[in-house]
Amino acid sequence: LYIIELQLSRFWTSRFWASLGVQAQWGGETIVDGRPSGNRLDQYFGEAALGYAFNRDVALSGTYGRIFGSSNDTRGEVWRLRLLLAF
Repeated sequence: LYIIELQLSRFWTSRFWASLGVQAQWGGETIVDGRPSGNRLDQYFGEAALGYAFNRDVALSGTYGRIFGSSNDTRGEVWRLRLLLAF
């Protein structure tokens, strides 16, 4: 399975940032007795995120992402809220 990812981030202030990302995955097909089994995975995923750093040790981010293209009709959507604590 091969994966390539591209992220573009922009800091609007020293604490607030936004990000866009795309990812492509392809390959991963199983071969049994020298014959492909037809389960190759080719899909494309996009996401957008917003984040805010409260201080050096605490940050909060929210992300929305979804699969927007697939060779085998895979569908998926994700909402993620992440709290980062550093110590």
